[in-house]
Amino acid sequence: MNNINYEYGLYEDKIPYFIRENGNPAIIIFEPSRELIKSLIYKTDSILKTYNKILPANSSLCILGYDPDSTGIEAHEQIAENFANLIKDKYRPGIVIGISYGGAIAVPFASLYPELTKKLVLLVSAYAATPAGLDLTNEFLTLIQKGDTYKALQKFNSLFVHGFYRRAVQTITFFKRTSLIKHNNPPSTFI
Repeated sequence: MNNINYEYGLYEDKIPYFIRENGNPAIIIFEPSRELIKSLIYKTDSILKTYNKILPANSSLCILGYDPDSTGIEAHEQIAENFANLIKDKYRPGIVIGISYGGAIAVPFASLYPELTKKLVLLVSAYAATPAGLDLTNEFLTLIQKGDTYKALQKFNSLFVHGFYRRAVQTITFFKRTSLIKHNNPPSTFI
């Protein structure tokens, strides 16, 4: 690993974060869940290797998770405020990338804190759900609440429109079903 400074921790006992200072641009990633960022503590080098493949060379990186007990639309603005406090305290304005659920936080964040947001990127995320999307979400949550994680993953895989990709993801899910279920976020995160 290069001599790149990085730190990680739990900000105000609720926001898991990882910061790597390495130059410009400054990238801020809102992760899909708190559970994913926990792995940074144990896999820092491999996580950085992955991000180095997709981010600009010499970029600085701030990855933020959230408290999985914070749920509902009203919580998005509160999480955005918590993220803004961390960024003001420990980082700097940058390109905000909201991944999956992180996008639901990135949109109000960019609206409330334009001075901290140079650009906004939503990655596998949406700013609002359609009626069909809400129905699918309810089906997904029902399966999660019943503890049927594998069927929930199968339902999620049905979202891929392109037949080849859908079959590829379904095959991967089938062969990795045991490890996916074992290492999946707890149901409370989804719910």
